[in-house]
Amino acid sequence: MGNHKNINISRNNQMLAKNIVVIDGFSGTGKSLIGPLFGYLEKSEQWQLNPFYEHISVLNYLGEISDSSASAMLKNEADNDLYDLFIGRNVNFRKTDESSPFYDGVEDLYLNRLDKPDKDIIMDDINKTDPILPLNIHYVFGYSDMLFRGLGDRLKLYIVVLRNPFYLIETWYKGNWAGIMCNKDRNFQLCIDSVNGGEIPWFAADYEKRYLEANELEKAILTVFQLYSRVFDMSKSLSENNKDKLMILVFDNFIEKPDKYIDDICSRLKTTRSSRFPKIMGKLALPTF
Repeated sequence: MGNHKNINISRNNQMLAKNIVVIDGFSGTGKSLIGPLFGYLEKSEQWQLNPFYEHISVLNYLGEISDSSASAMLKNEADNDLYDLFIGRNVNFRKTDESSPFYDGVEDLYLNRLDKPDKDIIMDDINKTDPILPLNIHYVFGYSDMLFRGLGDRLKLYIVVLRNPFYLIETWYKGNWAGIMCNKDRNFQLCIDSVNGGEIPWFAADYEKRYLEANELEKAILTVFQLYSRVFDMSKSLSENNKDKLMILVFDNFIEKPDKYIDDICSRLKTTRSSRFPKIMGKLALPTF
């Protein structure tokens, strides 16, 4: 293995994804009501569920990857994702998945792109459209601000979805998430080795002893409490520039008056609702006034 300690990985001379939106939050907060709306905004792509972004942020938080490498990889993945979307590559066409364009009703757009050539002409389409790339992630804000620092000016909006913590504790406990993570083969959350043997979810690294000693209900309470405490702390500690990019979206307020939030999203992203926007509002059973 070569010695390349002084090499700095970067992606500063190339840029396709210039308008990135992150939708972050605890499982069960209601992100699946927010994400599909983006496919019905002018210039926006369908929301993307790609765990790569949260995994890189987590590895950086744990000290396993440098800031510069994390930044380069995040930018590279975003550009790659956007390019692939413009030629219909790696699009999830499973009709029942929430991340599928069939689920959102925007399948025609991506099916029509399958015949586009994989050539530089696609760059012209991207530059002409100046598209919005919405990304869905879990649990990152509060632990890591790497997506702010790593994406820089490419990041235009960071939405953190919050919901009644008692509801989340109940959902986490009844869903046996503490038992599923790091145990079930079909769960892909990152885990870390415990000093006491076995594995624990990465986010419990700072309170490992308490987590291991807790019963299932106490684990649910600890997990939600720790995340929410960190969310509020991080929202206060952000730079003024990054505070301007942050939107705290409370689920109960959103479902009562979604137009207020949607108008704010459109204003921040300099876009508008498409003519088909009422379709997705009806599908998601959101009120319109």
